[in-house]
Amino acid sequence: MNTPARQKRHNQEDANPGSSMRLPVLEELANVIREQLEERGWFKMREPTVSSGEFRVIGEKLGTILSDGKIQILGNPVSLATSDQPLALHNDEPHARYLAWYCEQQQAKDAVGTDILDISDFRRSLGEDVVLTLSTIVIPGSGRQHKDETAMVLVNGEARPNFVPWARHTLDNPEKERALEAFRNYVVAKAERPDAITSVILGEGEMLFLHNNRYLHGRGPLKGGSTRCLRRLWIGD
Repeated sequence: MNTPARQKRHNQEDANPGSSMRLPVLEELANVIREQLEERGWFKMREPTVSSGEFRVIGEKLGTILSDGKIQILGNPVSLATSDQPLALHNDEPHARYLAWYCEQQQAKDAVGTDILDISDFRRSLGEDVVLTLSTIVIPGSGRQHKDETAMVLVNGEARPNFVPWARHTLDNPEKERALEAFRNYVVAKAERPDAITSVILGEGEMLFLHNNRYLHGRGPLKGGSTRCLRRLWIGD
């Protein structure tokens, strides 16, 4: 568990990261992480040798930081992520190419992992017509700052899935209904395959990086009062 002294050290590093940055090492590590993300879609750093402040620097070397916040259980949750309820497999903000978590504190017993599912073949499996239709399905208020997003985001010819199963979708014609159902059935079929889901448990100081366009992620329920605290980055192009 984090001691008060350790947490204080992390906070000091965030406030003045230049005092302890090993920039050449962090740049080399960021290059390795990027290679792994493009090759296999995810990367876990197992040795807790990087501070919370250095984690932010790695994220900046991977791209533009779109969001930097803490994911922990709140007495009055503001989202599913801050509640003790299970999180179904989903994507985060579709304009984030990479997601990253740094474990600042882990609960002492019954640690809950982040479940990840490879969906890198979604475009081939769903077909171009379905992908295009998904890009027209509005999910009201699902984006950053509660802006509308769509179930598939097209960026310079690249299709970025935006699978949010608990969100309300605007389905105003049968074609959209069929496309969303095909997307949901595809995810269910993938998840039901043996060993399809990998559960990654982070210890304190460990990190998980995920390619948001190629993997879904979620988790099981947490016990009330869980002390689990992850720092999360959304990293854009």
